[in-house]
Amino acid sequence: MPITKERGFLSKLSSKFSKLNSESIRIPNAEEKAGFLKAQKLAYECVTTIEKEMVPGCTEKQTTKRMDEFLRDHGVKVFLHRPFAWFGEHARFDGYKRFTQFHPGKKTLKEEESFILDVSPVVDGYIGDIGYSSSLIKNSELDFGMEYLLELRDKIPKYFSSSLTPSEIWWQIDLEAKNAGFDNVHA
Repeated sequence: MPITKERGFLSKLSSKFSKLNSESIRIPNAEEKAGFLKAQKLAYECVTTIEKEMVPGCTEKQTTKRMDEFLRDHGVKVFLHRPFAWFGEHARFDGYKRFTQFHPGKKTLKEEESFILDVSPVVDGYIGDIGYSSSLIKNSELDFGMEYLLELRDKIPKYFSSSLTPSEIWWQIDLEAKNAGFDNVHA
């Protein structure tokens, strides 16, 4: 049984505009798919390369600077958003009220912490957006989360092929995540 939640003004407004623009939604052609794939591959290459450089004690700001340098060295001039790095508890965004609290800071990485690297280069007009989670050493909590995300990745296309609305899908996933022991901190 899907879970629904009372929709607020912005949600209703968004739905209205989504319906008005639904005819613009289409499957990309082969050239567009290749463009997105190229951008996505560069984004992935960036985060996995920088991950190998990371050591305990590096800061979020140092890490984002390296990601920015890597992408610019590979010809990127435009970004959907600037690179982000969040270490440990900072990646949860608990209690944040201002946009600046989300920015990478002076937090230093501890060996046992998980982290998120997020980049979104625009390559030849196509956006590659990667949110990449890892840790410097084996991390059982991160492994558990990744296993859950793989299960979820199999479910999501089925939800969108069902009669559920996008809002109902969101709340269904939110409920399932909570039932699996996770917080949906990016809600």
